[in-house]
Amino acid sequence: MGNVDAARLCGDVFVYIYPSKAKLCYERGIELGNTHMMLLLANEYEKYDDMKKAYDWYSKSADAGNYISQYKLYTLDKHKNLKWLAVSADAGYDKAQYDYGMHLYENRENSLSRKYLPSAAKQGYKSAYYPLGLLYYSKKEYKKAYRYLSEGAENADSMYKLGYLSEYAKGTEKNYYAASRYYSKAKSLGRAGVQKDINRVKRSKNRMRSDYAKKQKISAEQNYEQRKAQARLRKSVRQEDKRIKDQWNARKEDSRRLKAKACGNQPTSSNLKIQGTRVHLQGTMTHWLGKSAFIVVAGGKEYYVKDEDDRAKLNKGDRVNMVAVTTGAREITHGLRKSIFEEADETAVEKAYALNYEGICPY
Repeated sequence: MGNVDAARLCGDVFVYIYPSKAKLCYERGIELGNTHMMLLLANEYEKYDDMKKAYDWYSKSADAGNYISQYKLYTLDKHKNLKWLAVSADAGYDKAQYDYGMHLYENRENSLSRKYLPSAAKQGYKSAYYPLGLLYYSKKEYKKAYRYLSEGAENADSMYKLGYLSEYAKGTEKNYYAASRYYSKAKSLGRAGVQKDINRVKRSKNRMRSDYAKKQKISAEQNYEQRKAQARLRKSVRQEDKRIKDQWNARKEDSRRLKAKACGNQPTSSNLKIQGTRVHLQGTMTHWLGKSAFIVVAGGKEYYVKDEDDRAKLNKGDRVNMVAVTTGAREITHGLRKSIFEEADETAVEKAYALNYEGICPY
């Protein structure tokens, strides 16, 4: 085998079927400069209880910087010398960080344990969650304590502390139902004296439900009063709208009456036939018939208006806003355009009956 990859493949293939051959392969890899195979070779010797050679290779691997081998030297040392444990933890091995952090925590070196336990937890080492939660709990950093206690392994103490945090809103929202579940779980896991906490939370839940029911009742009553007030307001608005509308209509009617009084009524087929009816014409003078008469188009209809002395003084195309008086007499005009007929036609009464010019409408 002339390269490291071949040596590693050889060792991995033979490790279960031909262990002695696997060791030779790993030794060849080490000769080629791969220090990681020192750990693999040490594992093989430990597997078959050759602890002297295993320890030698773990030592060589640890000296080469392998943090797993550094941790193994700590576990194999019957005196549990902390030298290699600290080195492995500083190198970032999560198991070493947990063990070293726990050692520091148990010896009340909390400031140092807060360095190693969080590092292990960040790497997902679940065993670190509970002691880390206790550490934050003791420092009253309740938000972090709640997180790690709730994510760590369940035990009577962690469940009890989670119940306390939930009951008193420390690090989380106040939740009597969650507190009740945590306290009950702590009791089932063997925590003594928890029943008083369960009973206290039960009373709190009952008070909360009672307070909630009272608030709901008050809210319903307030909503009812609000609805009544809104109904009264809507009625008042409708009444005011009607008053304003009636007032507006009355003004319009007054204006119409004043306008009719000053300028006459709108011309109709009926009132054109009655002599002496004052009518109001708004439109355009379309034909001038000398100084005696002219044609006005108003509302799309043509009207024949007499003006003996040319008092209106209108020219073709002028806008008119005038008062005229019905004669009740039919008139026949000659020589005009086709829309002015030669004989009276009852289907076009406005054309047939003449009006006398009275004056200008002031409105």
